[in-house]
Amino acid sequence: DIYIRAEESKGAISKDTVQVLITAPKTKLKNAEGRVIKILARGDNKIVGVFKNNNNFGFVIPINSGVSDIYIPKKYAANIPNDSYVVVKIEKYATKEHKAEGKIVEVIGSINSGFSDRAAIIKSHGVVEAFDEAVLTEARSVATSFNVDEELNCRVDLRDKNIYTIDGDDAKD
Repeated sequence: DIYIRAEESKGAISKDTVQVLITAPKTKLKNAEGRVIKILARGDNKIVGVFKNNNNFGFVIPINSGVSDIYIPKKYAANIPNDSYVVVKIEKYATKEHKAEGKIVEVIGSINSGFSDRAAIIKSHGVVEAFDEAVLTEARSVATSFNVDEELNCRVDLRDKNIYTIDGDDAKD
């Protein structure tokens, strides 16, 4: 990994392919440092974040780190609820002088909804939410071929035991 300060990124964002000049070598205590020389290819131009409305414009604060807020012109900010998770399509990438500019292509939901939190995280990581028909067909065939009695012959049945697990402090369940 190479650490690149925001002002040295030339507007590159996560998943962009870039050419980097190393400005400080890696040491035992920290990663190498560098600056973007050239953006070779743009990655994903859709970002998930929280929409903030300002009377004459809006902006989106991305939920993934490493990307600064994205300016939303008034014409694209109208009727978008404040404090909503949204998907913004970048129309103009950031430069030294200007923030990235985009338009909202999807409203996920309020930041006060647990369902919206989950949906925003799923979208921000590019997780596919729907399965194609081939996958669904295979899943259905496995579900119908499963025989509990046959499986119990191959396993230790602990269903009548009280079993406890202790999760660490960083458990997410």
